[in-house]
Formats: sequence, structure tokens, C-alpha cells
Amino acid sequence: MVPRLEFGHLAKFLASVGLLLIAASILLPWLFMQSVATLSTPSDKIDALTPTAKLILLRRQDAISFVQEYLLLPAAIVIFVLGVASLVWGLLRWQKRQSSEDLRDDLSLEAAKAQIEPASIDEIEEKQFTEASEEQEPPRLQQPSGAPIAQDPDPAPVRETALRNRMAQAKAAETRLAQLSNDAYGDVFDVRTQMRVTTQEGGAARILDVLLDPAEDSDWGQLALDVALVSPRMVWSRIPEAMVRTALSTRGLRSGNVYSGNRGRPATAAIRGIQIYLLDEEPDDRTLHRIRVTVEEVNSVLR
Repeated sequence: MVPRLEFGHLAKFLASVGLLLIAASILLPWLFMQSVATLSTPSDKIDALTPTAKLILLRRQDAISFVQEYLLLPAAIVIFVLGVASLVWGLLRWQKRQSSEDLRDDLSLEAAKAQIEPASIDEIEEKQFTEASEEQEPPRLQQPSGAPIAQDPDPAPVRETALRNRMAQAKAAETRLAQLSNDAYGDVFDVRTQMRVTTQEGGAARILDVLLDPAEDSDWGQLALDVALVSPRMVWSRIPEAMVRTALSTRGLRSGNVYSGNRGRPATAAIRGIQIYLLDEEPDDRTLHRIRVTVEEVNSVLR
């Protein structure tokens, strides 16, 4: 396959020209040797030609003989040397340019990494408190049948107890997700938990429960997992905002291939974050359909 010229950068152009010249120094002599049928013309056929045609054919044979004897090899050597010089010079210039691009990529990676830090205990508790508070509803206090109507007790202790229970359940879910992630991917990824991610634009920080972080020289990409415990009657209304927040907070993560553990060439990852919802009770068919439609609509927008 003949190399193609690259016009995107001068160094690439010179390197591609060098490859073409090296290929030409090999192909041109071979092509010349394949097209010397004039030299094999029998003498009886030459004598049978007209004087003018005979003179032209003899001159052509002399020219081909002169080129083959004195010019073909030196020309091939000169073309080969020019090709090597152009290739080496282009590669040296390309290496300098590539070093600058690699440095810029490394700086961008370091800048992106600086946006990912372990969250503090206060931040983690605040996140769990906020998520649990969104699930709270006023407690339903029922009077015993036939009992006299009395003033309702202060609902604050009941609400606080329910809130603490919800936070404990959410914490258990996050811990379990981290354990499962470490069991499944701990030999390939650095499984980091409760990481605070800030967008490069300086937006609000988001705490993600699990971050699968591969080695810097790995082909795999980073993947964030976030889990929330919700009730079926509220999950569909929380999905759009949560999915958008996850997408925005993970778009600065390093992209790469999908790790599946299977053989073969892996596909390129299409996402960098997954939002997981655990329902605290069995949803009905109508709720499931509503959840499915909402997820599909949000995904279609995010793509």
C-alpha cells in the first residue's frame, strides 16, 4: 500500500514525503526493468523496419541502455537518501510537536484530576441528609378506633427517627455498592468511594458514591456510580434532575474503552456515569412504565 501525503502539519507532510521517496527508490527501478521490451526486439525485425523507424528504435535502445547502466542505480540511491533525510527530519520535528501535545494532554489530565477529591465526613453526611430529607413525608398518625380525639403529639421526633433510619439505609446501600464494585473490578480499577467531583467550569460539586479509576496507561475509562434509595412514587420525578446532574459532573472524567472482562477488542465507552436507584418497595406496572419512559426520554436528550 502506497503511503498517503499528510497535509495537517509540516512535520507529518515531510515524513510522508520521505516514505513516498523511499518507496519510489525501490519501485521505480523495478518498474523500469519491467518495461525494457524495446531491448529484446530481434535484429531481423529491426532490419525489416523503415530506415526512420529503425533509427528511432536504435536510439531508444541506446537511451535505455545508458539509463540502466549509468543513471538508474545512482538515481535510486539519491531518491532513497532524500527520502530517509525527509523522513528523519520530519519525525524529529513531529516528535517535538508530539512532546508538546503530550505535555498539554498531561496538564489537562492533571487539571481534571484536581477536580476529583475525597469528600469530607461532613460533606458525606450532608449529602445523605439531603437525599433522605427529599424522601420524607409528614407522618401519618392514626387514632385507635373508638378512642377519643386527642391533640396530635409533636411529629418532630417521629420525623427525625424516620430520617435517621433512612440515612442508615442509604449508607448501607452505598457501602454495599462499594463492596460489590471492589469485588468485581478491584483487580483492574482503583475503586474509590465518596469522591467529590467539581466540573471544570467551576460548577457546584457533586459527591459520587463510587469511582472506578484505572491506571493512567490503561485503555479503560473512568466510571462513576451513584446509588440512591427512593420510593416508587417519587423516583420518576427525581430521575431527570439526577441523571442530568450525574452527566454534568462526570463529563470531565477520562474516557476510554468498556471493561467487560471478555476477550476481543472492547468497545468505546459511551457513558462515564451511572445513576442507580434502589426502590424500597415493589412498584406497580404503571410506575415501572413511567420510570422506563422517563429514563428513555432523558437518555435521548443527553445523547
